[in-house]
Amino acid sequence: MAMPNNVIKTSFATVTRIKSNFLRVEINANAHVDTEMLDEARLVYEKMVDSFPVYFLTIVNDGATVSIDARNYWSTPERCNLKIAEAFVIKNLAHRLIANFVYKVQKPKHKTKFFNSEKEALNWLLKQMK
Repeated sequence: MAMPNNVIKTSFATVTRIKSNFLRVEINANAHVDTEMLDEARLVYEKMVDSFPVYFLTIVNDGATVSIDARNYWSTPERCNLKIAEAFVIKNLAHRLIANFVYKVQKPKHKTKFFNSEKEALNWLLKQMK
């Protein structure tokens, strides 16, 4: 059973449970995300929700980077099985170019879309829930 915590901070992000099947992950500015951190995040997700898959809203703050190994890990079945759909908020052009490239080369099995604003991303996710 999920813990009652609605907000948990990890070494690289803040995870907020919006609903029982909806998590918001805000990656810290200047964080460098690696595979170990993705495993850390999964443990947090397991504490916050009763079952998978769930919806994810992921906010990428300025200066955040993701290792090549973590990018490769992101699209594996082990990670994709956690998600119904994921909306990324990416305001930085360099981040957006990398994200689009990774998405095209290693397309995940869950629905994924990139947005400039959290409001747009949230609206898209809410439509996916219907």
